[in-house]
Formats: sequence, structure tokens, C-alpha cells
Amino acid sequence: MTTLEQASAEIILLHEQIETWFRGDAPPDALNALVGCFANVFQMVTIRGERLERDDVRSLFARLGGARPGMVISIDQVAVIVEAPTGWLVTYRETQAAADGTSNQRHSAAWLQPTNHGRPTWLFLQETAIP
Repeated sequence: MTTLEQASAEIILLHEQIETWFRGDAPPDALNALVGCFANVFQMVTIRGERLERDDVRSLFARLGGARPGMVISIDQVAVIVEAPTGWLVTYRETQAAADGTSNQRHSAAWLQPTNHGRPTWLFLQETAIP
């Protein structure tokens, strides 16, 4: 499997987990599996410019669990910008569609670290809203 295929599969899988969690279709223990995708030193910059660490992301997901019934997340335009032994810089576009028909898009850049035991680990994520 190529790096692009691995990165695409991971990005899509994580966003499927997020979608299921936000819709309220996941069991309560799914939060641990979701947050487990992020490294202990994970950092994220949101579309509002807020800097979040892993525990902040856990709190955010805990608060939003079930808050967006009918939500659908789509991922496209995945590209590997840098491929190094320590990880991959990948970019992608995310579209979030709500049950009421509204939607928003964002461009994201993430640093994923490959592991020997399965899924890559997320170390960093930067999201930028698409107007």
C-alpha cells in the first residue's frame, strides 16, 4: 500500500469515527478509541485559530457526542506533501453536511506518524475554513 493510500485510509477512517460520534450512533466507549488515534503530544489549530492539545480535543468530543444527528463528513483532495521516516505531512479537504442541508468546508494539514502496529498516529492538525 502506498503512503497516499495509507494516509487516505486513515483520514477517512478517523472522520468516519468522528461522524458516528457526533451523530450519536457510537457507544460511549467509542470516545476512548477516537481519542486514542491522537498522540499524547497531539496539537490542533482549529478553524477559529484556537490551539488545542489532546485533552482539549477529548473534552470537545465529549461535549459534542450526539450533538449533530444526521451529520455526514466527506473527505477528498488527499495529498502527501512530505514523506519522511518520522511521518507524513498530508493535506485534505473536509466537507461537513448537517441534516438541515447546511454545510461547511475546510482545508486541513496533518502530520501522521506511521506505526508498526496498525494505524498511523496523529501528531498535529491545522484546519482552515473555506469561505
